[in-house]
Amino acid sequence: MPPVRILLSGALLVIIATLPACTAIENDLGRGLAYGMESRTLTRKVDENRALDKVPSGINAYLWRASLDAVKAIPLVAADPGKGLILTDWYSAPSDPDDRTQMKIEILDRDMRPDTLRVSLVRQQRQDGVWVDAPVMASTAQNLEESIFVRARDIRGW
Repeated sequence: MPPVRILLSGALLVIIATLPACTAIENDLGRGLAYGMESRTLTRKVDENRALDKVPSGINAYLWRASLDAVKAIPLVAADPGKGLILTDWYSAPSDPDDRTQMKIEILDRDMRPDTLRVSLVRQQRQDGVWVDAPVMASTAQNLEESIFVRARDIRGW
């Protein structure tokens, strides 16, 4: 057999031998178990874009996705994209179980403007075994709104 034909045959065997590994990686990517940070980022971006396609046209899809991201560590009571409403359950930080907060996020329009997003917080403290309403700093809601806008811009690619 001429040397070129031997070389090509060897290269073909290497390619055939690595195909199962490529298929396994591709399957893992499809399940979101990507190898390496770049792959995870690309997979997450595809998942985010699919989620954005399912948001009703009455609200801003980027603000919706960013709002869900902002409260992803907190159990939800309601998440209604048709009304643009996200309501969290009560949440207490492990470091302070006698203080809890509930969040309500409303997306009011399709535009990405400050007046289309409203965040309201309710805070309670446990006193003698009873939950009592407590004041919330206004800057807390404003900071959350700002972080949602920053995330929405990131998702959109601005």
